[in-house]
Amino acid sequence: MRLTYSGISIFAAVVLTSSGSIASPTSHRVSGAGGQTIYGLSNTKTFISSSHGKFYIQAGSFRSVKNANRYKVELSKKYSYRVIVKKQHGYQVVLLGPISSVAAVRALSGSDNRPVFVKQETIEPIHQKHSVIIGDKDGIVAPVARPWAWVGTISAGPVSANGGETQTFFLTPDITKTYVAQKSSKALASGELFLGVQRSFSSQLQGQLGLALAATSNAKMQGIIWDDADPEFDNYSYQYKVQHSRVALKGKLIADQGYWLMPWLSGSVGVGFNRAHSFSNTPLFFEALPNNNFSDNTKTSFTYTLGAGVQKTLNQHWQAGLGYEFADWGKSQLGRAVGQTLNSGLALSHLYTNGILFNLTYLA
Repeated sequence: MRLTYSGISIFAAVVLTSSGSIASPTSHRVSGAGGQTIYGLSNTKTFISSSHGKFYIQAGSFRSVKNANRYKVELSKKYSYRVIVKKQHGYQVVLLGPISSVAAVRALSGSDNRPVFVKQETIEPIHQKHSVIIGDKDGIVAPVARPWAWVGTISAGPVSANGGETQTFFLTPDITKTYVAQKSSKALASGELFLGVQRSFSSQLQGQLGLALAATSNAKMQGIIWDDADPEFDNYSYQYKVQHSRVALKGKLIADQGYWLMPWLSGSVGVGFNRAHSFSNTPLFFEALPNNNFSDNTKTSFTYTLGAGVQKTLNQHWQAGLGYEFADWGKSQLGRAVGQTLNSGLALSHLYTNGILFNLTYLA
């Protein structure tokens, strides 16, 4: 795991002395009044200061109050100095001190200064102008982390569609037909690519906002055709397909309580593209003559989704999760058949799906 320490310069973690000289990355020189902070236990060994005031060691900062308190307990067992947790910029900062002298600070390097491990969490730096991340295991200085991060998610899984509407309309002034939908739940595949940003609203709540691109396989619609809108003349069966894709603005709220799994809620609104195609009709007895088929047509429509699930942090950059998603594809419609002079083809005002999606997330 990695603990996050707020620092004064990412440029090799160097600081200026009161004379303006530059110290080495492992020897923070701090001058001035008391109450100064040393960023990281790994820097106590080479700490140099001309001050005789009080010193504090910032041991780490956490989003989770639970993890910060757990770390506080472990540090209290190892060191005789007071350990406090202070909320700063939405993060829980763990401080060791006050320590009265430079010698006492440097003496900490001779103690058992092995890292204290707490439950792993994805920790971001305190929101200050300058900050560094120091690995508690090897002291490596990493690049500056931002209060927000780029995020990308790939989601995929099975969804079920239960669609179809019984419709009666005139094809010509002399021809009317009823299309009786046979509704049944059918499984199809769905996938989504999400690209956006993630930001922490508080120590326990994170939000994501970005653009989602999604597509599905074909949902199959089928039923029976009544000539003259009369159930006595159920002479034909029909079927066609609807394929959905969308571009949407999507948001996600993630609750990080310091537990193994993080629950989340999501929602999106956008533009859907519903392609109704491959209509065919089949006579149910040999005397019946086939009708002309409706033509393919793509309908642009308002679409939205609602979702909920859980996800788990795998490491600093990767997360995996599982969730439920409800989607409304919006309107779809077939085009006219050859010889048709009235109305259009079969239409759906809504097509709802319910799905279970697996997701893999990368945080930059």
